[in-house]
Amino acid sequence: MREIIIIGAGGHAVSIAEAVISNGDKILYFVDKYKYKHTILGYEVCKSIKKHKGIINIIIALGDNYQRQQVYLLLNKLYSNINFPAIIHETAVVSKFSKIGKGSVVLQNAVVGSNSIIGNFCIINTNASIDHDSKMSNFSSLAPASVTGGNVKIGMRSALCINATIKHDVIINKDVVIGANSYVDKEVKSNLIVFGTPAKIIKKRRIGDSYL
Repeated sequence: MREIIIIGAGGHAVSIAEAVISNGDKILYFVDKYKYKHTILGYEVCKSIKKHKGIINIIIALGDNYQRQQVYLLLNKLYSNINFPAIIHETAVVSKFSKIGKGSVVLQNAVVGSNSIIGNFCIINTNASIDHDSKMSNFSSLAPASVTGGNVKIGMRSALCINATIKHDVIINKDVVIGANSYVDKEVKSNLIVFGTPAKIIKKRRIGDSYL
């Protein structure tokens, strides 16, 4: 049983908490400087990480890919005794031939196909599916019910929104947002927001901009 500290106290943190508990791990507390003195699911929300002896297991429960990366960089600088375990919900289906990077989360009923590589600090959300021979780069994310075909490449910090679909063999470059319910059938260059069926460029995206 691992003891886990969850960074963040929003809805995504609640989903991750359920995944942590489903594995038999123990939640110590949540950390959120805006919501401290409250509780979530009966657990304390603290303003900052408390002093700990030994290794600290931390999950960064922030849905925004850029913010998640920035928090990781800060924590990695501040603490030498830190560990970022991958969390896989008990109902998720992950191929034994695939790899899940540190700090990544695979939530309820999600599927990771054979020979796929999930990078560090990625999110594969509820009912999302990434098929065989695909790759998610660090800090990328699949929203609920989003789906990829096989041999898909998703770049760093890129995000598929709810119910988005990516055709097999398609490359999504870094810092891309695929709008909800979109269908992507060809390569998407970096720093773009695309939407529609088939997806078309809506506008350029600056790093750090919210995609909501």
